[in-house]
Amino acid sequence: MHNAITLDMTFKSIFMKKTSLLVFHVLIIILLTIFTQVGGLIWVIACFISAKTLIKKRIIFPLLYLISVSLIIPPIAKHFGRVQLPVVNTSLKPHNYIYPLLYRNYVKPKLLNLLITASTNLEKSEINITYLDANFPFLNGFPLLPHISHNDGKKIDIAFQYKGENNKKNRQQTFYFWLWCFCK
Repeated sequence: MHNAITLDMTFKSIFMKKTSLLVFHVLIIILLTIFTQVGGLIWVIACFISAKTLIKKRIIFPLLYLISVSLIIPPIAKHFGRVQLPVVNTSLKPHNYIYPLLYRNYVKPKLLNLLITASTNLEKSEINITYLDANFPFLNGFPLLPHISHNDGKKIDIAFQYKGENNKKNRQQTFYFWLWCFCK
């Protein structure tokens, strides 16, 4: 009788561990999908690779994520009508590298051409275009939180630089206006 109770407690303990692990993975998938659109899928692939190779997820996930950000997702996004904004550029660049890392730097090609033209014209004035949130790489209608309207590849938040005294950039007191640029 005592062995049956111990076996039952062991089964319940294993069941609870497996259930809590499953809930943890589901929450990670949901959060990564909400914040990055494709991070949840990358997590699932990393878990699968980790299980097959016995390499820890904390090694596989970051490597797979960085490879996806730089090599895999940009060409696939082109098939969905989105292109990646420049990440390393002097005249058109992200305010912070977190935007490209979270896949929030994709727009329609027409908007990219408009931004490149504007940044080229502003280069003569030594003004750079700094972007914040744009759009995710895939699927129209997928909201880019907190921007519910950033769901079609046609909108971007831009931070403007202001010139201060003697026509020099005011780096210490840069004031950011949020501009929704519509390109139809």
